[in-house]
Amino acid sequence: MKIIVVGAGGTVGRSAVRHLRARLTASDELVLVRRGPADTDPEGGPAITVLDVRLPLTDWPAEFADADVLLSCAGPSYRYTDALARRCDARGVAYVDVGGDRPCLDALARVEPTVPILLGAGVQPGLLAWLIGEVAEPGADVLALCGGAQPLSQAAVAEYARSVTDPDGWPGRAWVAGSPETDTSAPPVPPTASATVHLHLDAESADLAARIGPARLRCFNVVDAPRIAAALGRLVSGEISVDDVLDAARHHEGADAESDRAPYFTIAVTSRGPTGVRRARITVDDSYALSGAVAAATVLAVRAEPAGARWASASAAAASWADVVEVDRTPTAECIVVGATFGRVYAQALAADRGPLALVGIGGVGGPRSTDLAATLDVPALRGTVSGVDAAVVAVRGEVVGGAGDELVDDLLRAGVCVLQEHPVDARAMGRHLQIAAEHGLRYAPTGFYEHLPTSRRWMAAMHRLRSAGAVAHLSVRTSMQVLERALLIVADGLEAVPLEAGRITPIRPGAFLVSADWGGVAVDIAVNNRRDPDDPDANSHPIFSAAAVTGGGELSWPHIHAPLRWTPHPEIVVEDHVAAFTLLDDEDSADRSADVAALWASAVRTSVHAVLDSAATPTPVSGRHLAVVDWWQHLCARAPQPELIGLER
Repeated sequence: MKIIVVGAGGTVGRSAVRHLRARLTASDELVLVRRGPADTDPEGGPAITVLDVRLPLTDWPAEFADADVLLSCAGPSYRYTDALARRCDARGVAYVDVGGDRPCLDALARVEPTVPILLGAGVQPGLLAWLIGEVAEPGADVLALCGGAQPLSQAAVAEYARSVTDPDGWPGRAWVAGSPETDTSAPPVPPTASATVHLHLDAESADLAARIGPARLRCFNVVDAPRIAAALGRLVSGEISVDDVLDAARHHEGADAESDRAPYFTIAVTSRGPTGVRRARITVDDSYALSGAVAAATVLAVRAEPAGARWASASAAAASWADVVEVDRTPTAECIVVGATFGRVYAQALAADRGPLALVGIGGVGGPRSTDLAATLDVPALRGTVSGVDAAVVAVRGEVVGGAGDELVDDLLRAGVCVLQEHPVDARAMGRHLQIAAEHGLRYAPTGFYEHLPTSRRWMAAMHRLRSAGAVAHLSVRTSMQVLERALLIVADGLEAVPLEAGRITPIRPGAFLVSADWGGVAVDIAVNNRRDPDDPDANSHPIFSAAAVTGGGELSWPHIHAPLRWTPHPEIVVEDHVAAFTLLDDEDSADRSADVAALWASAVRTSVHAVLDSAATPTPVSGRHLAVVDWWQHLCARAPQPELIGLER
């Protein structure tokens, strides 16, 4: 096999030659068109001829005689592709190009080539559309990100400038319901804290969308260099030249070298469709080397292609790309956390998770608390609504206490993101969120957090056993006003009941009162600590929860929210039956009894986030019991005594 490589001395060309030499034998031949010398030692590989020829070609060099394929790695491709491809067609030589665009492809198709002509045998065009095709399906909402932090060549800058001004590409547009349309939806989360994303539908991806038929396809270019991103924007608007952009790139690369910043390139595609969420990701250090590997694989497969001009990603030769590209298809659930006060608990647990949950961003208003947390956890700090993630934890005060949390929830649901919202949540707001979630086919759940702790679940399980035996006569609970609605949710889940009356409020002393009510036939008394510091309203939220359930055979006590359960038989049973004075109850591994608070809370985070993501569960994670308890809590708060104010001496 005789292969000509044009642009063999460039970053892509060198990689392509390296891959070809590894695959070819002594019976093959490589003609390398490049400036300067090259390593021609065959080392058992193909014979190598080096030719210094400038583009565009004015003739067909004698060294090209009897060639089977010409691979062009020269750029910018829009200057050379058309002429090179036509010369190859005239001489019966198959043609592969790492670049290419729609006008060139259409022009070549009109001449009805007698050889295969494959354009876009690189990363973009090329791998981006190929990876989209790997996961997209009809009717799906597809999101693709492509780019990273890479050194820029003059050809690469020229190609980019051409792409964003090309009338056959669509900057700022997405493929929606069969055609390119302006898309003003929330942007996705960038892959790193310093990256920016720019919506741009290229012609190759649009062609693919026309074939597959997704409901929507959004493609974003990723530029992880603020100086370069700004320069590219000015280049497109005509303010500066390509040389100015290259100067900015050299400046940026010098700064990177000083900071030991590692280059990266990624293509990440997520498809949410009828068969569920499908993900695929390619991540490498060097996009130019990756383009060369793809180009080489295409060259070795092109001779089996039928004649005609087409995108390489749409050809049978693209099947060979799987042999040179490592695709990560690990099923993950990408999550963001909005709010960095109690939200820190969620963020830290998600960041440490080694399972399918992945923290990809921290939302906030740009204050130091959220930006510092994002920096600590090495994820982007986000402002405003984002899209493209699986779930958002909103740990921001809701309308019921004068916060903006409910508005954030509405925006995220409309952007296609499932939401887990921290209590307190107004019952009417909860109903609104559920309606929006249903309209968008999503899941929404409010959470008190504490009900998901392993210790809470063990108490609920023990209470269910007692209740099934009809043995619970009385339940006494201690909690605080700051977490009262969360305590009520635990009681409701433990008794599998709701209050059957408004509840009688009895002041105990300043800063404390008692609430008594019938919960499904069980007398429940809840002692509430009601002290508040105006400068720190969330402080003094202790006790969080403790409970004692009285039955005919003894008492089930739970000293505090993180403690194991204790069963104490009645004294006469101890005396007559010679049983132990009390027993620690634990339905799970005994090692869990000594679990630290951080481990218990991390478990609660995973359980609560999984619940809002579990589409195989009930249509909505919010039960009628939950709604009833929240409504009861709101009416109770309206009648509760005023809190005792503390900390005023400050």
